[in-house]
Amino acid sequence: MRLHSTLAGGILMVSALSPASAAEVDFTSPEAVTTAIFEAAQTGDSSALATLCDPRGENDGDTQEYICEMTAGSANWDEYVSYFAKGKLNGPAEVNGLKAKVPFLFGPDGTDKETMNLIQRDGKWYLSSF
Repeated sequence: MRLHSTLAGGILMVSALSPASAAEVDFTSPEAVTTAIFEAAQTGDSSALATLCDPRGENDGDTQEYICEMTAGSANWDEYVSYFAKGKLNGPAEVNGLKAKVPFLFGPDGTDKETMNLIQRDGKWYLSSF
């Protein structure tokens, strides 16, 4: 959770700002969509996850079950956090028309290499498979 502080009338006021919500995901970039997976695990806010998969439902079962259907109340949430909280991009996206591949690191130590495949629909990027 990010904190925001302001000085009002000589009193320091600290307020909690909520992490990026589903409405704040940047769908214009394959890297930003992939990063939203890590941010959910780091912040505990799973609200964006359901919006990340292909809206046409043509994504694979792994992205559906292990990312897009995941919520903070899911039985496997702790496992999700352990695998994605240390996740980070591992190079630039390789974009080829309406498809993109984003290399990333994840896993309990953040050292397991993987590639997220994304598809563009109506100018927005969505998870397809990994």
